[in-house]
Amino acid sequence: DAIANREMPCTHNWHANVALNISLKALIDEGLENSFIRHNEVAAYCRSMVKKFGLDLYAADEKLSSPTVTAVKIPDGWTWPRLDSALRTHGMAVGGSYGDLYGKVFRIGHMGTQADMDLVIRGMSVLSDVLKI
Repeated sequence: DAIANREMPCTHNWHANVALNISLKALIDEGLENSFIRHNEVAAYCRSMVKKFGLDLYAADEKLSSPTVTAVKIPDGWTWPRLDSALRTHGMAVGGSYGDLYGKVFRIGHMGTQADMDLVIRGMSVLSDVLKI
């Protein structure tokens, strides 16, 4: 009789619903096409800088890359734990990889509100400083 007594057996995930509502409103306000353009421009900039630094993208063909994340091969002379720690020390968090790619590839996210050119420019500056490029 939980329904009749208005008792719930679990806690509602209200904060996720509120967050979804806010993000969808922001997307509608920006416009889908503008959002796609922003993500593509930020991704292109990020990848151009990664290549300028002499790093290798993971995608066999850059056209296959996602507009929301850039996968980069870990540079020679670095391990994933050391690179992750050095970037975090400078305030930049990136993602590692799993399975066969663990320790070989890291991922720079640029999606949603992080698909912001100023943020990615700062991130590329941190990456350059850490790698001494």
